[in-house]
Amino acid sequence: MSAASALAAATVLVVLWLPGEALLRLLRAGGRGIDRAALAVGLGIAVVPLALVYTTALGGHWTATGVRTTWALLAVLVLADAIRTSRQTAWPEPPGADDPSAHRDDPTAAGNRNAPSRQFPPDPWSVAISALVLLAIGLRIVQAAPLVVPAWVDGYHHSLITALVMAHGSVPPDFSPYVEGVPFYYHVGFHAITAVVAWLARLDAPAAVLAGGQTLSALAALSVAAFTRRTTGSSAAAAVAAAVPVGWHFFPAYYVSWARYTQLCGLVLLPVAWLTLHAAVTETTRPLVMRRIALAAISAGGLAIVHYRVLVFFALGAVLLGLDGLRRRKSRSLLRLGVVAGCAALLAAPWLLGPFRAGVNNLAASTARVESPTVDRSWFTWAGEVDALPRWLFDIAGNEWLLLAAGFGLIVGLMRGRRAADALAAWLLGAVVLVNPAAIGLPSSWLVPRFALAISLWLPVSIAIGLLVDGLAPLYRVIVGSRGRAPAAWLAATLLVATTAGAGWTQRRIANEETVIATQADGEAMRWVRSETPPDARFLITTGPWHLGTWRGMDGGYWLPLWADRWTSMPLSFYAYGPPEQTAAIHAVAKQAAQGDALSDEELDQLLDTVGADWLYIGPASLDEPEAWTAQRLRRHPGLVERYAQDGVQIFERSVATR
Repeated sequence: MSAASALAAATVLVVLWLPGEALLRLLRAGGRGIDRAALAVGLGIAVVPLALVYTTALGGHWTATGVRTTWALLAVLVLADAIRTSRQTAWPEPPGADDPSAHRDDPTAAGNRNAPSRQFPPDPWSVAISALVLLAIGLRIVQAAPLVVPAWVDGYHHSLITALVMAHGSVPPDFSPYVEGVPFYYHVGFHAITAVVAWLARLDAPAAVLAGGQTLSALAALSVAAFTRRTTGSSAAAAVAAAVPVGWHFFPAYYVSWARYTQLCGLVLLPVAWLTLHAAVTETTRPLVMRRIALAAISAGGLAIVHYRVLVFFALGAVLLGLDGLRRRKSRSLLRLGVVAGCAALLAAPWLLGPFRAGVNNLAASTARVESPTVDRSWFTWAGEVDALPRWLFDIAGNEWLLLAAGFGLIVGLMRGRRAADALAAWLLGAVVLVNPAAIGLPSSWLVPRFALAISLWLPVSIAIGLLVDGLAPLYRVIVGSRGRAPAAWLAATLLVATTAGAGWTQRRIANEETVIATQADGEAMRWVRSETPPDARFLITTGPWHLGTWRGMDGGYWLPLWADRWTSMPLSFYAYGPPEQTAAIHAVAKQAAQGDALSDEELDQLLDTVGADWLYIGPASLDEPEAWTAQRLRRHPGLVERYAQDGVQIFERSVATR
């Protein structure tokens, strides 16, 4: 683990925790320990994007100096308030939270308002959760170590969007200069966070994306632990649930191979959003109601900017909560749900009525232009690819045993009448229907495909395994007895952390080499490109099909616009939502370039003329790919001169005579 990686991860923690903690102190919302930290981090995930959206709506701009000053002021304010008061009581610890065998169905009941602010000796399971979060951060750094920049196509996209946010200091109006004619509509929550990380840690956009995504992957353990502890009242269940995403389940660790960080960001916020919503709906102490509603609205409003699909998952939980209130004839619950929804919509209105609305209109008009014989061309009702569900998503690395344990835990929770189990079972059933709308006569949609739920199952699986531990608590008490409970808890907590570390270590090489587009060799080549080619140099790069009828760059050449400030023939995939004639032209170039060595000298010259390129880039990631050119073939072209050849990167220039 390098010092630079550890510092970057620490910066991400500061970026997320400080705004959330400041908000909690402003609203005098209490709590301590793991629950407090998870709330602060989740709220930070929501607050930072909301702040960027409102800055943009008011015509302002963020700068590196302004961001550093803001976070310094937040630190001073939080520290000053911490000195002023040693504890908060508005959101108390759940009764029995320090007892690993205690149960608690209502995560927001009044509880023990006179609980001490510190516990000695400390609860072994709370210590274990803290250790698991630190372990997760270390593992995520190790797992990302082979990467120079974030992996796969999403890695490039997220880095580029982060760079755009940094360049504008606001929500970008469009995707230029990387592709013209496409208004910006993409959920910008994760990128707002990584832009702040980049400014505070003085990182470039790709490094900030990698640090932000991997740290969020580690913080999944914190979010899961807080949710499980609040819904079961068992710290032991919370610790075991937290261990699942740290090192036992293949996800979310494997997200590093896709740079699937925006969905991950939403999933880390999701449990906190559910907790705050439940608190707002069920709070019985009148002075606290508005505080609960404010926290719930901020969480939901921020989630609307962080990730659309996860927002749908959240809305499903809100609907189920409303149905429960209707069943219990609690009109107060329905009223508060409506208030939270309205406040969240108002908070997110500058985004929903601005970039999101423009994006939806643009998508509706342009998605039909994407050429794909396998999909329905309606902007909402894609079929085909979105329904693909590889078996390995469920059974890789022993995941099927975790699914089995989760199923057993859910059954145990249902049999014992746990409300958390009822809610989780109902949500899972609803989510399955959402991603299989044919069950209720509706077409499949790219908005909530099966794949999105499949790679999110680590979250409900973790909670369900926590329910299993909660259900086994009576047996645990019988076996160890009252006198042996404390030593046994310390031993079990230590074994949990140790075995999770061992399981996590087996995932240290989880990054899939096949999804790595840009390598260290490409980084060296980019430095050469910046120094040895003219600023207006245009590059033809290797392309191949991606998904939903779009095309992508196959190797490090795809990163030339962001890494070396040079134009390439293959823009980011959002080109598909641009003007029809532009989209058609890009498709034509991509299809022709994908013929690789099959192109004759004349056809290659014609392609270079079409895109106005005098340079051609080949990177290591495209070696042996059927769509790629080979250096041997390009060397036989009489009009090309090899200018760079190192570690699998070849760069060719057209001779002056053939231009």
